[in-house]
Amino acid sequence: MRVGDLMLEFKDGVWTATNSSGERQAVSGPPPPAPKATDEQAARLQQENDALRGEVNMLKFKVELLLDMVTLANLDCDKLETKIFKLEAE
Repeated sequence: MRVGDLMLEFKDGVWTATNSSGERQAVSGPPPPAPKATDEQAARLQQENDALRGEVNMLKFKVELLLDMVTLANLDCDKLETKIFKLEAE
């Protein structure tokens, strides 16, 4: 493929450009391989993931417990308010 004064060629997964004076250079190559985690890193990440999941579960439990406590406190306030209205009505 010719683009201006460059001749572009795709061969073996690599683009090469040749200018009008015959100089060649690679334009791009295949992407570098992704780094692989070692077994030690994978085990450490798995442990950290498990610990974080446990922490999230504990926090969810605490939120539920606090919501229950707030609900009970509201019910107690409503009950006391009802008693006050009955006493005032007498």
